[in-house]
Amino acid sequence: MIPSATRLTRVALVALSGFFVAPRLLAAPPTKAACAAAHAEAQRLRSVGDLRGARERLLVCSRDPCPKVVQDECVPWLTDVVRAMPGLVFEARTPDGRDVPDVRVLVDGQATVERLDGRPIELNPGEHVLRFEPSHGPVLEQRVLVAEGEKNRIFRITVSDADPPPPPPTVGPPRAPETGSTLPVATVVGAGIGVVALGGFGFFAATGLSAEHDLRECTPSCSASRVDAVQRRYVAADILLGVSALSFAVATYAFLTRH
Repeated sequence: MIPSATRLTRVALVALSGFFVAPRLLAAPPTKAACAAAHAEAQRLRSVGDLRGARERLLVCSRDPCPKVVQDECVPWLTDVVRAMPGLVFEARTPDGRDVPDVRVLVDGQATVERLDGRPIELNPGEHVLRFEPSHGPVLEQRVLVAEGEKNRIFRITVSDADPPPPPPTVGPPRAPETGSTLPVATVVGAGIGVVALGGFGFFAATGLSAEHDLRECTPSCSASRVDAVQRRYVAADILLGVSALSFAVATYAFLTRH
């Protein structure tokens, strides 16, 4: 018997993807007609390499109240699209190696990043035109070819005319610790654990769904080890989701009761 993702895991995976990608599509439950249209459009967009557009459609047909036969196809497709979506991390530095975050980035003429923050930007596979507009110095434009499945590729430029580094701080008497404005330790720790656990949940849920989809090719003669491996991923996803929810609850409680 092929293990399947728990309902909680499926719902949470779709909700997590929607939070980062297309919350406007998940505002209201789709109709059956919308489910069918999203299912068909997702296949077309995948075939032409528009993974971002396909992902938005798959977020629609992967959720209730879409028919089960539609969800059973859209959920593994969503996993495949997320896995294939490439991403770039933009960096700007001076010739002596200092980071320059005040750079605006346009991708194919569209403003994508107002200020560099180290986070990856997801793109469709293929050739793109990147335009970098630093707050100081000349504008730089360059073409880049992004491969499918290429994650967190670092794209670095050199900014020649940046502000000089700030002078070293003046040594003086130690300052008394500030009170009333710092966050409680429990809030910081709880929030950090919650974020890490949420990321782990997304990984195990997505890989579990992908492995479940692969098992269908060997049913009913799949080896017990392969079946158990899928089941373990779902168990890990559920545990990490619970840890994340509990950590965020502790962090919130500590923040609200800090005084």
